[in-house]
Amino acid sequence: MHNGIIENHESLRSQLSDEHYEFDGQTDTEVVAHLIHSVYRGDLLAAVRDATSQLHGAYAIAVFSKSEPRRLDLAKSVTVE
Repeated sequence: MHNGIIENHESLRSQLSDEHYEFDGQTDTEVVAHLIHSVYRGDLLAAVRDATSQLHGAYAIAVFSKSEPRRLDLAKSVTVE
């Protein structure tokens, strides 16, 4: 789940399309899900950290996996004023 705006979702979508990810719609939420999947190497929290380091914008996300149904990882962007 995702709330907010990923400002660089179009460039990330292009990058992921080059890696053969297919998109059903035009939402930035779908980009976030594919991005996390693309960097996942068996450690969900590490994948969330890696993926969110590539996101630009104001957002909050909740990530869960079928392989770990009792786990929920949360992340949000940091706003510096």
